[in-house]
Amino acid sequence: MGVTGQPQKTALTKVPDRLNTDGGGIIRYAYCDPAFILGTPMAMADGKYVDISAQSRWQGVIFAGEGDGRIVPIPKPNDLRVSMNAFGSVQSRGTLVTQMLKNSRCDDMIVWLSREGLGKPVEEDGIVFVEAAGAYAAIRVTRGGFRWMQGDNETARPIRNGLEMILKEAYAPVIVEVMAKREIENFEKFKAKVKACTVGFDGPVLNYTTIYGDTLTFDTSHKQTQTLNGKPVNFAPGKVFDSPFLQSDYNSGIVTIRKGSREKVLDFNQSVKDQ
Repeated sequence: MGVTGQPQKTALTKVPDRLNTDGGGIIRYAYCDPAFILGTPMAMADGKYVDISAQSRWQGVIFAGEGDGRIVPIPKPNDLRVSMNAFGSVQSRGTLVTQMLKNSRCDDMIVWLSREGLGKPVEEDGIVFVEAAGAYAAIRVTRGGFRWMQGDNETARPIRNGLEMILKEAYAPVIVEVMAKREIENFEKFKAKVKACTVGFDGPVLNYTTIYGDTLTFDTSHKQTQTLNGKPVNFAPGKVFDSPFLQSDYNSGIVTIRKGSREKVLDFNQSVKDQ
C-alpha cells in the first residue's frame, strides 16, 4: 500500500485521493514448512500508511495434520468485533514477535490456542510449550506474565473452541517460536533451546536472538523500524512476491509459479490489453 495520501480538503473524513507509491508501508511475511505456516503483516514503525491498510489483520501459526491446529496472538477488540490497527510485529523464519498497539481499539492482548490439532500445553519457566503433529511451538510473554481464561469468551463473532492466554500486562511483547520436529531431536531439546534464548530490553527496544540464530530488534514505542540481523526491515522490496514457489517483480504484472521442473508464467499485462 502507499505510504501517504493527499487528503481532499473538502472531505470531513480527509479521505486521501492520491497515494504515494514510491515506497511501502506494510509487508506481509509468511514462513512455510511442510509441518506449519507462520505469518504476520509487518508495518512501518511510525504508522505511515493509509487507513485502508489499518483494517483488522490476522497473524499466527497453522499446523499441518488433523484438527487444523492453530496458535493466534491477537488483541481483543473493545467492541468484540473489529480491532482495526491492532498490533505491530517482526518475524524471521519460525519466530514471531508481536505487541498490541496502544492506539488500537482493543482491551486485552490474548494468545488463542486451538484444542484440536495440538497437545495439552505445558508451562515451564513461564513459557508455554505445545506439540503438534509435525512441529513444536513455544509462547513467551516477555513481561508481566499471563493467566488462562476461565469460561467462554464473549465475542460478536463465532470462534472455535480453544484455550486463551490473557496477558497481565496488555502491551508486553509476545514471542512465538515454532520448529519442525525433523529439525530437532525431541520435545525436551526444543524446550531447552527456547529457554536458552534470552530476552533483553534497551529502553523500549526488545532485543532477541531466536532459536534459528537470527537477531531481532523490536521497538515497543514504535518509533524505530524493526531490524533483522542488524538491518532494518525493507518495506519497499524489489519483488512483490518472493518465495521458492512464487516470484514477481514489483509493478511488472508478471507472476512466475514454480515447483521442481514445473513452471507457469502469468502475464497480467496481456489481460489488461485484451480488455
